[in-house]
Parts: sequence; structure tokens; C-alpha cells
Amino acid sequence: MNSLRYLSLALQLCLVSLPISVSGHGQNMRFSHLSNINQLPSNTIHSICQDHKGFIWIGAENGLCRWDGHTMITYESSSENESYRIPSKSILKVYADQAKRLWVITSGGVRYYDYTDDCFRAPDNDISELSYCAIAESPDQTLYLGVGDMLRCYNPDENRLDPIMVHHREVRGRFTALAIDKTGDVWAGTKTDGLIHLNRTRTVVTRYRANSHMQDWLLSNHISALYYSPDEDVLWIGSNNRGVCCYHIAQKRFEVITELADIPITAFCEDADHNLWIGTTQGLYIYSPHLGAIVTHQIKSISNHNKLSDNFITDIFCDREHNMLIGTQYGGINIQPYMFRQFAFYDWGEGDTYLSGRTVRQIVPDKAGHLWIATEDGNINKLHCLTNVIQEITIPDKRNSNPCALLWDRQGRLWIGTSFNGLYCYTPRNNHFEQFIVERYPSLSNNHILSLLEDRDGRLWVGTASGLTLYDEEKDRFIQFEPYRFRKQKINHLMMDDEGNVWIATHAQGLFCYHRARQHMQSVSLIDSSGHPIQSNKYINYIYQDSRRNFWISTNHHGLFRYDPRTGHYTNFTTDHLLLSNTVYSVIEDNHGNIWASTDNGLSCYDHASSAFVNYSVSEGLPNKQFSNNSVYCDSDGYLYFGTINGMIAFHP
Repeated sequence: MNSLRYLSLALQLCLVSLPISVSGHGQNMRFSHLSNINQLPSNTIHSICQDHKGFIWIGAENGLCRWDGHTMITYESSSENESYRIPSKSILKVYADQAKRLWVITSGGVRYYDYTDDCFRAPDNDISELSYCAIAESPDQTLYLGVGDMLRCYNPDENRLDPIMVHHREVRGRFTALAIDKTGDVWAGTKTDGLIHLNRTRTVVTRYRANSHMQDWLLSNHISALYYSPDEDVLWIGSNNRGVCCYHIAQKRFEVITELADIPITAFCEDADHNLWIGTTQGLYIYSPHLGAIVTHQIKSISNHNKLSDNFITDIFCDREHNMLIGTQYGGINIQPYMFRQFAFYDWGEGDTYLSGRTVRQIVPDKAGHLWIATEDGNINKLHCLTNVIQEITIPDKRNSNPCALLWDRQGRLWIGTSFNGLYCYTPRNNHFEQFIVERYPSLSNNHILSLLEDRDGRLWVGTASGLTLYDEEKDRFIQFEPYRFRKQKINHLMMDDEGNVWIATHAQGLFCYHRARQHMQSVSLIDSSGHPIQSNKYINYIYQDSRRNFWISTNHHGLFRYDPRTGHYTNFTTDHLLLSNTVYSVIEDNHGNIWASTDNGLSCYDHASSAFVNYSVSEGLPNKQFSNNSVYCDSDGYLYFGTINGMIAFHP
């Protein structure tokens, strides 16, 4: 099966369920969902695997499913086709071995799928009435099964499940998990008898039982999950009632993970970045071996459909494309495509990892490197750079302040432009807010503030929905700036260039530049790709000056312009040049000198080396493709932040 076909369905699901990463910057992971709405026979999932052809096999409570990314085929015990019939509809485990057999363990017996004849076959000594089972394969392709209260191995020559004999004695237990280390030793978890170790020559059986008097030892005799990490040579052990410990095989010592104490563990899986995903009855945890700590905890959210569909996780599987599939007790399967991890996602909602409003209007840093984020229909949010905790900053007596524009001035005060409540000056030192509104300052023009700028002379420029004003703090008054020109104009953006000139982007009259040295206002004519000045739809969203001293001008109808002040030459980029959209909201340069443009159809990156655009949309992992104007920032480490109509993304190019 073409792996892209499977991935395409995951992305189709994203379009349905999304409004992204485990990311170092963002804690809010995004999932698409596969459920009984998408042809699953049950939302209770027991096991997931992928076969050598790329099919995803799903063991559910009411049947076995084969999924190719588009079509779901269900195999049931009542199937009219005898070749497809399985002994029970309750599937306990699915497993694809190295010999290209698919093993299906049901409550009514063991089967393996014969791809040549397209049918299920049973071992000659099948075991029925199973409640607990486990399966794993050694490096030499020996297949071990813990079924029928006995450890067995599959004998392909005789098609039998032969008991493992050690000194003429069977290895017995109610097996719940199996793992094979790199030497071929078998580690078996049981329901009541702790951990069993069988050496590869099958001559020594060692049993480990819990001991409450020992600090670093096996936590419980009820083992629910095992995972062997070959890179670390560590066996991870999950218990049903006491959390997680790991066994360092070379050092022969146990280590308790205190962060997960007393949490019931259900599953382990390692992702492509070597993080350990830990399934529990209380959500998903991700452990970073590099940091030696839990880095995220994901739980179900009633109000956010991007989150886990159920906190009770039953299985976790990483497919060949590094997508993570998470089976749950009542919520079907959660899918996190690997590409989601390209973009950290800061979602909106409730809690200290969520933004207070949906649409991000502006992102500015303070001196400590924390980000202050204006959200429409919400408040100001302070993103603490070290902890990723988001703190909501509220203006007194304003439930939702609807901030649109933010500016830190040289005195360390935060100026806040709002949609309806005018302008505020916030002094963090004493937590004081001072309000400026048209009712008290008529020359402010409008209480809808769109843009703010402090120039080299310390003057505050205020762009409103109906004009441009300057604030004279010494006299506590606003002065309308060239009202004959800007009185009825929305001032979308204000930018100061490296010479101290102020560039003014308007809603309908185009672009202007106020030359500081000459105190002269210039109307800037944009030249399109045909060599003619733009005469209509002169809607300018954003202006940016890059490290080469070129100006990038984003428009609402005519794409992106690059202006070289040394030559006076304009270059107009549109969809004809593979720009994603002719509506461009914001522009910024990354640390490699490439230019990123946010649009209403995704992100476009102009690569100077190739003079071409590389584009990113939902199919490349973006949580949504419509961005917000005047909402972009690049931090000192090179991370780019973009505001969207549905949260904020961050990534490192």
C-alpha cells in the first residue's frame, strides 16, 4: 500500500476535526480522530499494528479492521465468508511479525493471516477462551506468545504453539506483556506474579516480585505494559496500580519514575524522536530520556475537539511514516501525523497552556523575552518563555478587552490598542492601567486602535480606524497627523525603517512614508508585474524591512511587493509566482535570510538561494491556513511566531 494514501486520510481527518506539535515550544498537541463514525465497528480499541504492506490493523471490541487510509474492512466472527471468519469479535491483540504474518489473538483463539490465500489460519493446537495475552518477537525471528497461562513460541514447521520448557518445566503465568531485549532475552509481565526474565538459551528463569521495603525496585506484581528501549538498554515497566519504573539491564537496577506514581499504566511506545509515549487511564504522558522528565501531559477536553477523545488509553503505535496512533477505551483512535510536529501550536481555551482568545492580533516581546499576545474576543496573554505557561492579563472592569495592537515603549510601559475601548497604558511596576478614549480625548479620532509605533524621538504614533494621531505626553493631548490625508483612513500598520522614517499602511489609499529628516510625507506608488502603478484596491496590510535593506509590502489584493530603495525597483510576487495567495497579511525574515509571508491560504517562504517560494498549508501540518494581519515575531533563537484566526503557531525554520 502506498504510504501516502494512508497519510492522506489522516490529513482528511484533520480537516474534519481541526478548528498542531509535540513541540519544544508548544504544549498543545493536535489529534485527528478515527471512530465508529469513520467505519470502526467499535470505539473500544485494544490493539493497533501495521503489516508489511502498509495496512493498519485495528483490534477492536467488536471486530478486526484493516484500514488503508480510505477504506475500512471489518472481519467478524459472524462473517459469511469462512476465510475471513475469526473465532471471536473481541480482539485482544494484533501483531505483524518479521515473517510477514499478521497475528490476531481473540478471546476465542489465536489466528494468523495468510496473505497468499487471503484467509485466516489457526495453529494446530489453538488455545481458546483467552482473557490475557502477550506477543513479541526476538531478533532471530522467534515468536513468543503468552497465552493460556503459559509462555509459548510458534513452531512454523509444525504450525504449533509449543510451550517453553526450562529444565523440563513450563514457564507459567497470566501474561499481560512481553518484551525482547537486544540479546534475545525474554521479559514477561504478568497479572499477579510480577516480572519474569528468561535468558536467550532458555536455561535460567528469574522472577522479580514487588517489595515495598525497597526504594528502587519493582513497583507492583501486576504488570500491565512493557517496552524495551535498545538505545538505552532499558526495560520500561508499567503497572496497573503503581505507575512506572524502568530496569537498567546492564547495571541490573530498577529506577522509579516518581512523576507517574500510582497512575495506572496501559501502554508504551517510542516515537521517531526517541521520546517515550506512555498511555494511562488518566491521559497521555510523554517522557524525554534526554531531559529525564515528563515533558507533556495530554488529556481530553470537552470544548476542544483537537484533543484526545478519551483519557483511557489502551494502545499506542508508531507507524512507518512516524505517525502516532493512540487507541482508547471509548474514544476510538487518535492520530497525530508526524508533520504536525513541524509546528508548535498555541490553542485557545481554558487553562494555563491556552490563549484566552481565538484570533491572535499581535505578538511582542518584553525585555525578559516573554511574549505578550493580543487576542481578539479575549485579553492580553503573557507567554512565559521558560515554562510555556500562559498568563492572562486582564484590564480592570473589562471581561474581554479585545486588544488589537501592543507596543512596549522605552520606559517599559505597555501600550494597548483595543477594538472598542480606546488606548491603554499599562505600567507593570504598579500594575496600573490608564485609559485614553475619544470621549475624553476627541483628537484620538476613534476608539478602535489598529497600530502603534514609538519613533526615534520618543513620539507615540497611534493608527486608528479613522485616522492617524500623535500623542504628546508632556501636554497629555493627541494631535491628528495630516487629517486631510488620513482622517477617514484605517491605519493598518506602522513601521519605522533603519533611517527613522515612518511607513504607514492604509486600508484604501495605499502606502505612505514620512521622511524624518525632511519632515515630508511621500505617497509611495507600488508598481505591479506589468510595470504599471496600482490604481485600485490599494489595501496595504504590512511593511517590513529585511537585513538587505529591501522593503517587503504585503497587500490584500495584489500579493507581495519587494522594493529595493537603492535602485527604486519593485518586484511583484503573486500566485503566478507560486505565492499561496494574493492576500498577504504579515512578512518576516528568518535567520537564514529567507522571507516568510503569511496569507489567507497558508505560509509562503521565499528562498533567496532559489528565488522561489516553498509553501506550507494544512497538508504540511499547519493547524489552519488563514493567518492574521500584523501578527508575527522572530525571537533571538530564530523561532518564528505567527498569529492565526485560530491560535498561534511557532516553528524553527
